[in-house]
Amino acid sequence: MHDIVVGDIMLLEAGDVIPVDGILITGYNVICDESSATGESELVPKVPANLALKLFQQGSSDAAELDPYILSGTEVRDGVGRYLVTAVGVNSYHGRTLMCTSPHFGRGIN
Repeated sequence: MHDIVVGDIMLLEAGDVIPVDGILITGYNVICDESSATGESELVPKVPANLALKLFQQGSSDAAELDPYILSGTEVRDGVGRYLVTAVGVNSYHGRTLMCTSPHFGRGIN
């Protein structure tokens, strides 16, 4: 067993449910299902952060081209990649959602 901490590099591939938040560093055809987080049924393509920054600097306003963010609790539907961990546990997107929806989460009460 090991602990995931901010700054770790995680691998992702199709079928993975993301355990922690992060920013895509490298990847090929990464597509995520964020419906559990956002309620939107459309799949979201992800691009590495350096490419998103380059497209932004070139004036791109297409949000789909500029999304390097990997959200905890979502599922990778296609592709492979690596991402930098930016938030874990109650500080992650999924952790904050659980804290807001369950008064017992994080207190050791079942």
